[in-house]
Amino acid sequence: MESFSSLRKKFESLFPSKRWMFFVLFIILFFVIIGIVSFATISFEKISSSNIFLQKEKIQTPEVPVIHYPSQEITLETPFADTPLVINEPLFPDRICSIIDYGAIADGKTMNTQAFKSAIDACSALGGGKVDVPAGVWLSGPIHLTNNIELYIDRDATILFSADPDDYLPVVFSRFEGIEYYNYSPPIYAKDATNVAVTGLGTINGQGALEWWKIMAHGSSSIRTLYAMGDNAIPVTERVFGTKEQGLRPAFIECIRCHNVLIENIRIVNGPMWTIHPVYSDNVIVRGVDIATDPGPSTDGVAVDSSSNVLIENSTFRTGDDAIVLKSGRDREGMRLHIPTENVIIRNNIIKEAHGAIAIGSEMSGDVRNVFAHDTTINSVQFGFRIKATKGRGGIVENIWVENMQMRSVSIGAIQITTAYGFPFKIDSTALPLFRNIHLKNISAEKTRRTITVDGLPELPVSNVSFENITLYSTRDGAELSNTDTISFRNVNLTFKFDDPLFSITNSTSIDIHTTPCPLRTPICLSIRGDTSSNIDISDSGFSTEERKIVIPKSKENDTSLLTR
Repeated sequence: MESFSSLRKKFESLFPSKRWMFFVLFIILFFVIIGIVSFATISFEKISSSNIFLQKEKIQTPEVPVIHYPSQEITLETPFADTPLVINEPLFPDRICSIIDYGAIADGKTMNTQAFKSAIDACSALGGGKVDVPAGVWLSGPIHLTNNIELYIDRDATILFSADPDDYLPVVFSRFEGIEYYNYSPPIYAKDATNVAVTGLGTINGQGALEWWKIMAHGSSSIRTLYAMGDNAIPVTERVFGTKEQGLRPAFIECIRCHNVLIENIRIVNGPMWTIHPVYSDNVIVRGVDIATDPGPSTDGVAVDSSSNVLIENSTFRTGDDAIVLKSGRDREGMRLHIPTENVIIRNNIIKEAHGAIAIGSEMSGDVRNVFAHDTTINSVQFGFRIKATKGRGGIVENIWVENMQMRSVSIGAIQITTAYGFPFKIDSTALPLFRNIHLKNISAEKTRRTITVDGLPELPVSNVSFENITLYSTRDGAELSNTDTISFRNVNLTFKFDDPLFSITNSTSIDIHTTPCPLRTPICLSIRGDTSSNIDISDSGFSTEERKIVIPKSKENDTSLLTR
């Protein structure tokens, strides 16, 4: 192989002199550089052209249309705010998608779950509208609503929901008695949706008396497990239920984190658990519905749960549990999340049968405030108006107005405000429920066992409660106050048969009783107990001179701050 020096000598011999050799090398180098620059320029132009093309393509590609969520404002006067409450009622595009067009069969036997889903998906893809359920009986599993979807049930139509819990799988995110978890899907379910509705003049039947009650037979252990998970802050993704061995009854219609919800004019029967259950939602309207449930526990009519700006009106209830109840979470989890139920109007409703007509609690750890319930007709219930909680639950219930309530038959109590309802999973002595600023006016009951009960805690009395224009006919008890502060009675007429006191007051302060007569046959008008009772004013009561009918503790006989006559 030749050496480098010999090759160089041969190369130099090609040129007459070294000057010519360097000249040729310079020319070669010049053209090499020109070639490199040209190649780079062409490549850059190609890349630039490609980018321009992409930009043109991007410009030419139509943008995804913006989805509009039309609504109309409902303005409501309230006693809890200086300005009217505004609630948005959803409006829907003028578009109809019939479930018949997507394969639904109205024989009461064919499962139409997929047909409902296809109709909803198609309507949603077009921007929303009305999913129509024509006359007939339509068997289905869970129906999941999405943005801008109105499920409309015709007058002679019935959606008959499957009685097989397995049809409600896979599990979905939900809330059970104030604790978050994953469980069977509710028959009608919406999550993170805006503008959803269930309307029409037809019926939805949850067949809740069948397989769901078999689940309840062993559900107590599952409930205890869930309560423990919530109390111990176990991640929600690990709270998975939804089996026949460890499952819980779902609500019937449940909307979670939804905006602008309308449930109107439909008949709802036999739900598996709470019938209408808005959770973490706002602008919720329940109007003109007829709810009938099985006579069992937790078959409430409307259970408002940590939701705001709610209107419940012109509806009829026959429920095994509370007809209308306001909630906001349970115990430690409810306090930790702290999402209140607030700005609620309840008006012009008829409660034909229920455990409680209108209630607040007992799950109210996230607070309930700004409630106005008026013009309610009640026929056959155990309780009329009730606020209920217990030590360990925490939470505040405040700014509550109840007016124009007429009751005919109340088997236990017409008005009850109590902090001694049930027991929490674990008692936290520092988590005390606070009830304050509660006003009741123009209320009557033709027949009740107990009239008025206000029961606070020694550590935290119920405060600032007023009763005005109250007429109650009782078979047993007068008004009972325990651990209260600043309670007033104006024109309160209580009539009862037994020999109990008209007013029994224990460990309470600042009680004003005005224009409240004591029936002649009543042996005791006022009974005062407890070392902390003070500042009770009966000077304008109508029975201030009835010495023999006023009973005070011997230890308080010389206490001038106890009683003002």
